[in-house]
Amino acid sequence: MKRLCLLTLFTFMVLFLVSCSNGSTEIEELTPVESVELTIQMFETERIILNGGMYEEGEYETFTYKGGRYRYLAAHLNTKKKLMATLQETMTKKAAKRFIKENGIIKHKRKMAQLDTVIRSEDPLYRYDSATAKELKAKKKKKTVQLTVPIGETRTAATLTVFFKYDGNGWRIDKIES
Repeated sequence: MKRLCLLTLFTFMVLFLVSCSNGSTEIEELTPVESVELTIQMFETERIILNGGMYEEGEYETFTYKGGRYRYLAAHLNTKKKLMATLQETMTKKAAKRFIKENGIIKHKRKMAQLDTVIRSEDPLYRYDSATAKELKAKKKKKTVQLTVPIGETRTAATLTVFFKYDGNGWRIDKIES
């Protein structure tokens, strides 16, 4: 009798949880405007990280490692956990790991660091604020969007293919091809 009551209670709990979670499994739509905004945000995040972050006064510190001059990242990025959290606001975990590897970011004395000469900013002629987006392919949790970004005051534009994935916390960029 006790087992039957427990089994019945367990069954009702499972049914209740399933019925309550039906609305939360919906995936938010990624609009063209949102895809442009997320891409702009990702490029801005990359630019900040590639410049070492936003240093407080007296925080900038360099060291020599394997023949190269390195700098520690700013305090808001100086652990792998902080760096990954910042990157994963706009990109997938896989893309964040790829970004760290491709940009030579290392861990040194329990802090994240990068070559001191790595300073890159986006092309100032690219006008992301005027970019347009066209959906090329869409599945439930994946989208491919083509961004057309005007270049300066010319009548030319760069074309980027942006691959998005939905990860439960929202849409994130998985990869960009030019």
